[in-house]
Amino acid sequence: MLPTFRRPVRRLLGLMAALMLLALVVVYLGPTALPLPLLQEHPAPSKSTPAPPIAFLQQLSTKTENKDNIKTNNKTTNAKTSGLKTTQISKKSGMEKLLEKKAEKKHPVKIILQEDLDPPVQDYVPENWVEVEKVHPWHRGNRIGHKKKPIRFPKLNPNDKYSPKVLRERALTFSNTSKLMAFVREQERRVRHIAAACRNITPNMADIVGGNRGPPTNLLTARDFIFDRKNHLMFCPVYKSASTSWTRIILELGGYWKKGSFRNLQAYLKKVYPKLNGLSATSLTAESTHFMIVRHPFERLVSCYRDKFENARKAYYYQHYGEQMVSRYRHFPPHFPVKQLNLLKEQVREKISKEQPVVMPSNPYANPVGPTFREFVDFVINAIIDDEHWRPHVVHCASCHMTYDFILRFESLNTESKLFLQYLNRSGEAQPRWENSYQGALTVEITCDYFNQIDLKRINALYLKYYKDFKLYEYNPEKYRKCAKDYNLLQSITNSTVQPHTVFNKS
Repeated sequence: MLPTFRRPVRRLLGLMAALMLLALVVVYLGPTALPLPLLQEHPAPSKSTPAPPIAFLQQLSTKTENKDNIKTNNKTTNAKTSGLKTTQISKKSGMEKLLEKKAEKKHPVKIILQEDLDPPVQDYVPENWVEVEKVHPWHRGNRIGHKKKPIRFPKLNPNDKYSPKVLRERALTFSNTSKLMAFVREQERRVRHIAAACRNITPNMADIVGGNRGPPTNLLTARDFIFDRKNHLMFCPVYKSASTSWTRIILELGGYWKKGSFRNLQAYLKKVYPKLNGLSATSLTAESTHFMIVRHPFERLVSCYRDKFENARKAYYYQHYGEQMVSRYRHFPPHFPVKQLNLLKEQVREKISKEQPVVMPSNPYANPVGPTFREFVDFVINAIIDDEHWRPHVVHCASCHMTYDFILRFESLNTESKLFLQYLNRSGEAQPRWENSYQGALTVEITCDYFNQIDLKRINALYLKYYKDFKLYEYNPEKYRKCAKDYNLLQSITNSTVQPHTVFNKS
């Protein structure tokens, strides 16, 4: 045990010896280690101020070595020169005088001329001279890497021509046989149905539904709402339900839409329409037309998976969610230890972050790359906090806490969007545009192909998760239950004690 302590003890003794040697050098050399200009700029401290460390060490050395040679001089001499002010000479010991003589030989004192002491001549300043703030050339806005000032759009006053009251009075003039009047009546029916469904699902909501004109004060998703103050519009964008298309329509109605003028739509949207505060959202959006777009929950899930997670197309979503989906719900071979699995996971993550093709036949994280649809569904079913792309409509838009005037359906969005713009009296100013054109039959077939990869038990669990969305917006899950890979097998078992469709009879 003793040899193990020899090296640390030697190091400690060497460090202590070095510190003692350094202290002795500072004591005996003193200010000779410093240049003379620095000593001249900083005169000796007065009695009221504490002495610096070097002067303190010098005083200790003079007291210990030259106790008998200390002499005090209380007299002061006035050095009167042409144009110079009088300076008081401080008390100096014999050691300090000797050090000053040595310093003067090395650094001769600079002679100050009278011309240098004369006050400078003031420059001529014209009467109309204006001081301009000096800007460093690297701080200019056109330099690379400098953040430009944010664009501040002027606050526009609301136009009463598009207020809900004026639009309702205008709707009374519509013909009873027109498509626009049939659209308005259908929207009123949907609003009444949602209010009744909320009361049945949550009885204590009876005094809230139908009376509140704005989002509740404690609604965290209020920041996702788009509020157009000028046009009296409040839009709740449900992601993967034509939210991007209608966001661009709102920008066009507000006069902010310029094709190719921005790269990031969400960043541009924050500049034009600032995010609502949950405390002030209720009062701000009270006098506005509220609308949202709903979609079949199962079709929305498939769209989210194909766009964000399939084959790890988006590196951001793979790093935040996809990697967790694979780690939790993929069946790995038992002979892989935990450390080796972590290394294999990091290999795939690095490839995806660099947008490189992942070709690793022996890596279970790369076969297949990204989560499968079954792994994605398992993660959604067990998720405690839902992402905005698969969060239920009821939670995201607070449909049971506030009243919406229009609930557009994604399945017939092309027709309903045109009628809604006619109701707003803005049909000539904006036209519906779609990022991904919707084809009903094709979407049903694609969704059924993905639901064929999971069993009926998982489909029932998804239905329970989105139960309120099915009830409030009048969707039916039965056509996608038939797409389950074990649906025909369970239907053939007539003597089973538990029928797979009993969960859908919940009222």
